[in-house]
Amino acid sequence: MKKVILCMLLVSGLFANNIWNQEYGAGKTYTSIVNDKNVDFTIACGGEDGSSLMLTNTKGFIESDTFTIVTKEGMVNNIKSNVDLEDSKETLLNFDNGIKLLTNTKEFVIVDDKNNKYEYVVKPNKSGSKPECSMMESYEFVKQSDDRIDEYKQQVQANEPLYKLNPSVYYNNLLYQNILLMEVASLVDGLIIYDVIINNETNGCISLRKTHNVKRTEYKTLKKFEKVSFTYPNNKCEIMQIEVFTNMGDFTHTLY
Repeated sequence: MKKVILCMLLVSGLFANNIWNQEYGAGKTYTSIVNDKNVDFTIACGGEDGSSLMLTNTKGFIESDTFTIVTKEGMVNNIKSNVDLEDSKETLLNFDNGIKLLTNTKEFVIVDDKNNKYEYVVKPNKSGSKPECSMMESYEFVKQSDDRIDEYKQQVQANEPLYKLNPSVYYNNLLYQNILLMEVASLVDGLIIYDVIINNETNGCISLRKTHNVKRTEYKTLKKFEKVSFTYPNNKCEIMQIEVFTNMGDFTHTLY
């Protein structure tokens, strides 16, 4: 990929010095300018695919992790040379602010992380090419898309139950008392029931799983229509509230 980009930058170097030029390739827009010392400064704008700032001379790329952009209108420090949507919002904003400084300025200086300075004087350009790149637009677009997906998942989850509860009572001949049995039938594949808590575990409504210290890793991943049971040995456990804890969310059901 670097060889392709370098070839494009060498071609851009054939244009007149001190004029912004634009090329398109590899899914990105390359806006570049060459100064009087034949140092090419390029903004590779790729949005969701990431963007970068590059300096090249006749020897090749000038490596730098960060750049500082200085103009008469202001200065932006510590701009990452390569950014993508995995970077922080502050990092992306800093990148965008650096590009905005270059949009209308007539003179600017690029400073690399070794404090080398590269001066540029921008001449009028009839084609109208100028630096434009916004990582924050891509960030907001992806964030809105992710939010819509999360909202859709919540709607699906709300409209399509993950399980069915089936409480019943049976008589235990050994304890000489009624036992509450709570069956949970999975309505989806991959459901894990971590716990079913009745009435905040008051009045002795504590399942045998709690008293036997069953670990989460021992819980079974259920297929659709498979069941798991919880027993509550206290005969005074009258159901008022049921809380179900799963790997797909926690749910509360009230019966009052």
